[in-house]
Amino acid sequence: MVRMVRMSVLGLTCMLGLLFVPPRSCLGETLTTSQQRDTVAQTTRQQSRIEVKRLVAMKRLGIPNQQEIMYPDGAPPSKAEVELGKALFFEQKLSGNQHQSCATCHNPTQGFSDGRPKSIGDRGNTTARNAPPLYNLAWNRALFWDGRQENLDTMALEAIKSPDEMNLPMATMVERLKAIPSYAVAFKQLYPNGLVAENVGKAIGAFERSLITQNSAFDRYLRGDDAALNDKALRGLMLFVGKANCIACHDGANFTDESFHNIGLQTDDLGRGKFEQGAHFRYAFKTPGLRNVALTGPYMHDGSLNTLRDVVQFYNQGGQRQEGIDMLMKPLHLTAEEVDELLAFMESLTAPITVLPPTMHVAAKESPQGKAVTLSGEFHFIILPPEVGLVYISEDQGLTQALSIDQQGKEFMHWTQHGEKSLSKIIAGSPGETMTFQNSTSIGHNIYANDTHLRVQFDLGLMPPGSDIVKTYPITWQTGEVLRIGCKIHPGMRLYIASLASKYYKEIEFNGAPAMSFNFEALPAQLTKLAVWLPEYDPIEIVIHPGEEQEVALKKAGKLQGILTLKRQ
Repeated sequence: MVRMVRMSVLGLTCMLGLLFVPPRSCLGETLTTSQQRDTVAQTTRQQSRIEVKRLVAMKRLGIPNQQEIMYPDGAPPSKAEVELGKALFFEQKLSGNQHQSCATCHNPTQGFSDGRPKSIGDRGNTTARNAPPLYNLAWNRALFWDGRQENLDTMALEAIKSPDEMNLPMATMVERLKAIPSYAVAFKQLYPNGLVAENVGKAIGAFERSLITQNSAFDRYLRGDDAALNDKALRGLMLFVGKANCIACHDGANFTDESFHNIGLQTDDLGRGKFEQGAHFRYAFKTPGLRNVALTGPYMHDGSLNTLRDVVQFYNQGGQRQEGIDMLMKPLHLTAEEVDELLAFMESLTAPITVLPPTMHVAAKESPQGKAVTLSGEFHFIILPPEVGLVYISEDQGLTQALSIDQQGKEFMHWTQHGEKSLSKIIAGSPGETMTFQNSTSIGHNIYANDTHLRVQFDLGLMPPGSDIVKTYPITWQTGEVLRIGCKIHPGMRLYIASLASKYYKEIEFNGAPAMSFNFEALPAQLTKLAVWLPEYDPIEIVIHPGEEQEVALKKAGKLQGILTLKRQ
C-alpha cells in the first residue's frame, strides 16, 4: 500500500511538471526524499485513522469499558473487599510450605507472571504450564489456558488446593487464616457467613477484577491523540489488522476472541481437548489478551518462546507442527522491517499497573518448629519489594563454599558442596573459591556476567545441550558484594551470586510479597553485626545484642522504601 501511494504522488508530480514549473523558492523541481516520506507518512496516518474508526464501530478494537463487567453480585466490590483480596493474594500461608503466595507466580513486578517458562510449585516441582498474566480478567469468560474455569472467585481456590501448585487443602487454609485476628475480623465484617473457603475465593476474585489496564499509547490514540502512536507503530497497527491478520484472534478491547486455537506448537498437552470433543480442540489453547504483552514473557502455554520477537517469528513461519493446526495459521511473509513494525505496535499496548502492598496485616512465615530462634527479622515494604535479598552476619569467617551451577530448562539450578540443591535466584559462595558451570539440560546456553562496579566480566561461550563441557570462574568480588549472571540465549535467566565468608546467612526471594521474615537459630551471642543487601538499596549494617529490638529503615537513594524489624533473644 505504501509503495502505491509513493508512486501515485510521484506520478502526479511528473504529470504536473509538464504544465507547471515551480518557482526557484521551492526545494527542487520534484519532491525531495524527505517530502516523499512525509507524504507517505501522512497518508498512512489518514488511512490508519479511517480503518481504526471502522474497526471500533464493529467492536473489533476498543478501550475496555468497565460498565460491561459482569460482577457476580451485580455490582463492583467494596474497597474493603478488594483490600482483603489483595492481602490474601500476597499471603504465603495459602501454600502448603508457607513460602509461596499467588504473587509468587503472578508477580506484579513481572507483568503478573513470574518470568519463568513454567512455574515452581509448592513441592519444588515444575508446573505443567506457563503462568498467564492477570490483566483485565474482569471481562474474561474462559480462565486458565484450557478454559476449564469461568469464574475468578473459584479460579484462585483451584490453584491453592492443586498439589502441583500451592498444595493446600481448603480446611487447612481456613484454619490458618482464622488464627490471624485481622483476617477473622475482616471476613466477619464483609460476609454474613464469615471466614469460609468460598469467601476467600470471592475476596481474591474481587482484587483480581481490579487489575485493569486501559491507558496505553494505543488507548490514547483511540481517544483522539494522533501523536500517541509514532509512524512505526501505526504501520504495525495496519499490519496487525491487515497482512499479519493478528486481529482474526486477537480482537476486541482486550485483544482476545476468548476462543481456543491449535497454533502448531510442538506439544503433548491436549489443552482444551481434555474437556471438549472434536479434533480441532486437540492441542488448542485459549487466545491470550495482548495488553501489556511486552511485560509478560516467556510466551505460549508452555513458555517455549522467550521473547515477543520469537512469537512474531513463530507466526511468520506459520507454526511448527501441522497436525490439526487452525486454518488461520499460514505463513505471513513479513519482512524484517515489518516484524519490527508489528512489535512496535504491540509495545504500544503497554500500560503497567502499580500495586502497592496491602494495608492490612500480611502474615510472615513461621520459624521451623523445634529450633530455638536467637535472631528474627521481618521486612515490611511500603512499595513493591525487590526481587531478592541477602542477610548475613558480617563478622563471621567460617564459610568455605564453592558452587556448582547447572541449568534446568531455562532456569539456573545449583547446589553447594554440601549437596543442597535449589532453583532459587540467589546463592552464596566464598571469596576465592570456584564456580563450576555445566549444561545437562536439553537446550543450549551461553552464560555471562558484565558488572563494571564489581569489575567482573566473563563470557563462557556456547554450552551445547547435554554436553560434558565444564567451565569454571573464580569468585573474585569482595565479601558482601553480589554479582548477577545471565544467559545471552535466554535473557529471562538470571542468578545472583553473593561472595560471603560467613556461614550465617539467609538468601531471600520476595516474590512480590510486601512482608517476609527470616530466623537465625543458635546464633553465638558474640556475633552481633548483621548486614543486609538488597539490589540498588542503600547498604545496611546493624549491631544488635541479645535482648535488643530494633527498627531499621530500608532506603533507596535516601528515600524510605520499608522497615526491617529485628529482635534478638
